[in-house]
Amino acid sequence: MIWGWIGLWLFACSNPTKIPSKSDAWIEEHLATSQSLEMQLAMIEEIGIRRNPQTMTLLVEFANDADPVLRQASLKALIAFGPNFADDRRDQQYLSSLDDSDRGVRTLAKKGIAERIQSEAQTTFLLNNLLKRGSNHQQWMAQIDVLELLQWVQGDRAADIDTLSRSLCTQATNPQVRKKAIEVVSTRTVDSIRPLLHDIARSDLDPEVRQSAKDALQQLGGKVNDIVAAVMPFTVQGSDPSDLAIGFQHYLSGALSSSEVATIVERGQVDTIMEELVFQDSFIDDNQAIQIGQSLRASQVITGTIQFQANKATITIKRIDVESHEILSSAQDSGLILDFDALQRSVSTRFIENF
Repeated sequence: MIWGWIGLWLFACSNPTKIPSKSDAWIEEHLATSQSLEMQLAMIEEIGIRRNPQTMTLLVEFANDADPVLRQASLKALIAFGPNFADDRRDQQYLSSLDDSDRGVRTLAKKGIAERIQSEAQTTFLLNNLLKRGSNHQQWMAQIDVLELLQWVQGDRAADIDTLSRSLCTQATNPQVRKKAIEVVSTRTVDSIRPLLHDIARSDLDPEVRQSAKDALQQLGGKVNDIVAAVMPFTVQGSDPSDLAIGFQHYLSGALSSSEVATIVERGQVDTIMEELVFQDSFIDDNQAIQIGQSLRASQVITGTIQFQANKATITIKRIDVESHEILSSAQDSGLILDFDALQRSVSTRFIENF
């Protein structure tokens, strides 16, 4: 009879269905000593349901258990406390679990962090640590996790997140991180990000990263730079066979328009203003080009020279700021007159790349 009562008592103590009737103190005591995985999981789940802050330390302890099943259960219980419950111990555990060897644990940690960030309830600790991980962590997958978690954060920390994302676009060693960073910056900002994406699209060493930047530019639409530029008549030195200079000016205007690095004034508008100002194509110097640009309300003018000598041609292109008169960029190339098409393609490409 006595053994029968003992057996019933042992069954009651080891029956997961009886856990909800037990006190917090009983659960804390038996969770630490139980050898039954089923009972441990049931007790951890009950702790999450009760949401008693005093059990937080115990959950954090089991979130670092050797068994991934217990680690996952503990994170689920921590998440059950709700995103508005601010506790640095829980937030720190989320961050630590991002490095867990078990994928399920990492997924739960990301879920907990995402909910906390969206709640905006005392998230400074989390955000500071995520930004630090994103900039210093040696594991590229961790950097991607950080970018995914911070992608939609706005408010006072938006500038810090934009800075990190822009930095990783170009400085991250892993191309997958650079691709993810491009995705983030293209969703967070519009106008100011185009020049950076344009630079990545032409200079990144990884073809997939370059394509990501091009796709982002296409999705954003509009011009790369908020610039209105006018292509002026080029000064011709030497004998110009077949009006190659005029053809080059049209070619350069078309190439600039296609590249979308700026808004290019139509050639007809340039000709109209020149007629009004009584300028002749062969005598346009830099100062006159600037004057024409002002009349066109262009912020920059593009001018230069084409020198023909014997069987060779040299093309020099300059981009000048209308307001400051500063030469912002330039390009020069030489080639055979017979291969003028290749020459104009080469110098135009070089000029646009440095726009």
